Amino acid sequence: DVLVVKDFTLAAPKTKDFKALISAMGLSEGREKILLVLDDYHLELCKSARNLRNLDFIVGRELNAYQVLWADKLVVTAPALEQIKEVFGA
Repeated sequence: DVLVVKDFTLAAPKTKDFKALISAMGLSEGREKILLVLDDYHLELCKSARNLRNLDFIVGRELNAYQVLWADKLVVTAPALEQIKEVFGA
């Protein structure tokens, strides 16, 4: 499944806030493998997500088939989707 979101920002780097955001999107951290595709490595998001199981993140311009196949769910930001279109010519 692919979910495109407008933006993915947090006010502070807190795992609790990040888990709440993931849950609000209907995703289950730990039960399904989630790949966050971002436009850039945002320090707040990286710090918030690093303690969560089965969750990984990558920049859109670095996306590869291995990571897409690994994930059960892809969460892509709109700017990252534009990067993917540029790289893959879609």
